[in-house]
Amino acid sequence: MINKKLRSLLFIPSHIQKFYPKIDNSNADAIVFDLEDSVPPISKAAARKILLSQFNSTTFKEKKFYIRTNSTWSAYFADDMDLVHKVNPCGIIVPKISSVECLAEVSKYLSSNSNVEVFGLIESALAIMNLKEICSSGKKNHHVSGLVFGHEDYLNDIDAFSSDEMFNLSFARASIICAAKAFELVAIDSPYLNLNDNKGLSVYARRSFITGFDGMLVLHPRQVDTVNCGFTPSVEDIEEAEAIVSSSRSSIIGNRSISYINGRFAAPPLLKRSKALLAKAKLFGILK
Repeated sequence: MINKKLRSLLFIPSHIQKFYPKIDNSNADAIVFDLEDSVPPISKAAARKILLSQFNSTTFKEKKFYIRTNSTWSAYFADDMDLVHKVNPCGIIVPKISSVECLAEVSKYLSSNSNVEVFGLIESALAIMNLKEICSSGKKNHHVSGLVFGHEDYLNDIDAFSSDEMFNLSFARASIICAAKAFELVAIDSPYLNLNDNKGLSVYARRSFITGFDGMLVLHPRQVDTVNCGFTPSVEDIEEAEAIVSSSRSSIIGNRSISYINGRFAAPPLLKRSKALLAKAKLFGILK
């Protein structure tokens, strides 16, 4: 299990100053200061300046925070990385990572012993095809710490459209989860775009959690609590996991590797998942 509490990553447009005072009261596991899509080109320089000024004068640096830079091939990337060195965030989310060449560009700005995590934003068909190479980029490039799914750009890239069923995202989501888990990286899902549909958000977050994502991007503060709940093991989840672990202990004493609980078999893989779920519950403070 990835030992990171990153259920909710709340985006803050870096150039809008009125959002900064609200950060300390947010329940988001992490704050993402955006320099890319939410900031118009005319405000890019101002966004960096405002973020630096706010960082030096407020308390939000007590929180876990990340910076979403512009893409490695944009005219803004060098200045973004200069800001990264000045504020030293937990990590950066780099958009439009599609190959190891993109990571090579990132590595030009980060020393080999840098503690800044790099999250690759996966937004294209080429990126999906190159996930293995991206996740195992080699000593010459800065290794990624996590993968983030950007489903809107991905849909545009494959010439597809949004749908309530989201069946056209299944392959990409599964690919990202498998690649992340194979290389022990964090997997972060894309945001839920309908801000007025809290019920839909709850279903989306829970489904994402069950699928294998560790957390998701959040676009509005009022979505945070629902997302955190969706990615936190429920009381029922915990009770079932504890029962499976307890039953398995009894089976081991009885020289059996498989137990039988609540009408179904609890083989070693289910025991392993139950232990992982209980570990997550402890990470999120639900269990001691």
